Amino acid sequence: MNKRRGMSLIELLIALSIVAVLSIAITALLQAGARTSAYLRDTGEAQNEVELAVRRIVHNVRNCASLTVPSGTSAGTTFSVVTQADPANNMATYNITYTLATLPNGTRELQETDPRYGTSSLIGDVQSFSVRTQYATTPVVVLFTISAGRQGATPINRTFRVTPRNMN
Repeated sequence: MNKRRGMSLIELLIALSIVAVLSIAITALLQAGARTSAYLRDTGEAQNEVELAVRRIVHNVRNCASLTVPSGTSAGTTFSVVTQADPANNMATYNITYTLATLPNGTRELQETDPRYGTSSLIGDVQSFSVRTQYATTPVVVLFTISAGRQGATPINRTFRVTPRNMN
């Protein structure tokens, strides 16, 4: 009987070629998965930041005593609201300002400045932010447009209108 105990050089080279092709395919699959994961993470973070900022802005504008917003068709990147008098704090009011700020590294973020809490970053990697009044007459309607997300990624865009309820 003729029993072969080993592999020939040709068989070994074919086996190595198959393993190499499979390794390349698996590596490409893992890299694609990592890119997809990073894209979904970045998009999810941008979406969460935008939604939380929208809620905060809507709440403050709806409940403000007064506001300063660019009017007409020329939109601005800064606006401020004055809160209702706080009965728990000697009827104090607070001027809250929202500004599109450019950081030293060139990225832009939407910042909220509240004298009670200082300056906070609401949204990082803002591509654009604009605010203006929609109508020149009452009721006052404020129109906001936000676009955020990392450069090169699909931006998260939100346009929303807010009508203050409690303006004096």
